Amino acid sequence: MKVGEVAEGAPATTDMPFKHRGLAPLAAIIAAVVTLSTGAAAWADQTTPLSGAGLVAIKSPQANVTVLVGNPGEVRIVGDDSVTVTHFAVSANADGHIVLPGLTQPQAGGANANAAANANVVRGRPGLGQRSFDIPGLQDGSDGINIVNPGTTEVTVYVPPQVAALFVGGGRGDVSVSDTHGGYVIVTGRGAINLQNVAGRGLVRSGMGPITLNGIGGAIGVETLHGLVTAREMAVGRADVFTQTGNVDWQFSSLGRGGYRFNSRRGDIRVGLAPDAAANVDAQSETGDVFNTFGRPDSDIHFLNRHALSMALNGGGPEINVSSGFGRVTISPHRPLR
Repeated sequence: MKVGEVAEGAPATTDMPFKHRGLAPLAAIIAAVVTLSTGAAAWADQTTPLSGAGLVAIKSPQANVTVLVGNPGEVRIVGDDSVTVTHFAVSANADGHIVLPGLTQPQAGGANANAAANANVVRGRPGLGQRSFDIPGLQDGSDGINIVNPGTTEVTVYVPPQVAALFVGGGRGDVSVSDTHGGYVIVTGRGAINLQNVAGRGLVRSGMGPITLNGIGGAIGVETLHGLVTAREMAVGRADVFTQTGNVDWQFSSLGRGGYRFNSRRGDIRVGLAPDAAANVDAQSETGDVFNTFGRPDSDIHFLNRHALSMALNGGGPEINVSSGFGRVTISPHRPLR
């Protein structure tokens, strides 16, 4: 299995190697995180050191995961006694390059549905394809911590304020991350993803779970088959958002250099911008309506009809591209978080 494949209930039988080498060492680390456990028993409340800006990897296919900021130089794990913890040395020979496998359309019913949501893409069935992703900042020999929660009891992990990378492989359970700084990759099947005040280069992916973002900085990729994407007070420098059928409600508090891309095959998309934001906006829907609720004094409209809009807002700026196959697209003034 690869990252994102979280077949529920599968036994963990192989120990993680202490040092990873080869053509794709980081990918091997992540695959191990999502599929492997270790024989080292953990306490219900355990603290372990993390040297430098290391990597924290968490697998929890059935239970909720909460990641919070704790003390520098250490990781604290609070869960039941089935949680296992292992240190390993990171090899970043591939410059932090990983490849996430595809996600297929979930099938109806039971555990098979969740397994299907995390399997490789099957030809002819809509889904999310493979995704390449680069994590900056990892150095050869960096300290890594692998945390595996095989049970159904929630685990809470306190990480240092700055980490090189955070990887979370979830399944049925929800994943919540708050106040971290550094690269991150978070994958769930049916579980929700909730990020609060997170900064860094990251990617979040869900099969069916909703994705909620608040106060995110840096750069982010968001992908979901059927989850609702809700984003508030966003200050990311760039974003790439895709849903199969889920709606997107994305509210910018500020813009960076861009670009910004939003796409849904069947969902509605609303993008909110500050009234004084400067941007070039192109929006279209193949069959749905496109709405612009900015007044004409704020925008230089190049093209507008029922299904498409092109405008320079407040003189123009970073590129914002919004498209939907069958959904409604709305470009509107920013709605502050209440």
